[in-house]
Amino acid sequence: MFAPAAYISLLAGVALCTANAVATETEQEPGGQQQTIDIVDLERRINALRKAGKYREAIPDALRLCEVFERDLGAEHPDYAFALNTLAMLYDDAGDFKRAEPLCQQSLEIRKETYGEEHPIYARSLSLRAMILADAGDYDRSESLHSQALKILEKSQGKSHPNYAKGLANFAAMHRAAGDYARAEALQRESLEIIKKTLGEDHPRYQKALEPLESLQQQTEDAATE
Repeated sequence: MFAPAAYISLLAGVALCTANAVATETEQEPGGQQQTIDIVDLERRINALRKAGKYREAIPDALRLCEVFERDLGAEHPDYAFALNTLAMLYDDAGDFKRAEPLCQQSLEIRKETYGEEHPIYARSLSLRAMILADAGDYDRSESLHSQALKILEKSQGKSHPNYAKGLANFAAMHRAAGDYARAEALQRESLEIIKKTLGEDHPRYQKALEPLESLQQQTEDAATE
């Protein structure tokens, strides 16, 4: 599986994504008692468990989040798509790729209908699905989706945009997982240069992008001597 850093803000907009939704929900419990669900608290708990590596413990909360959003916002609402992605990533983190991939595909279809196929948000969904496919060992399909996402980002935001750099870094992570260290290093360097030019060397994202390079360089050298 990809390290959490490989997702590089794919969850931006997922955490606390209820800006357009109600903050609390009331459900009827057996016996007629009312139960109030704090959606924001639920999302925070999911994110905290995921950061702690407690993926399976977070899944019931993520399922509940999906249920609430689907019921109250509808199965075609963008916030429901965000919730589906959250659940998909938890299954992916837990190694349950068969459950993760169709959820990601469902979210992708919602975003396609909502934003269109040339929108950066649609591109991010493609990248997420590509990463899940790579985690499952399907590198050919993963590479195709990463390439598609990069083309959308290039057309919609340009090659100098930090989101394009993010897409390159995600693509680099896929090539690294597939054992193509030289290609991964080249993509990571390209991503780093964009971040350096747009955000500067003192930006946290630049420092974060530097982290994989040292080990990638070593892996590239090791592969060349084999």
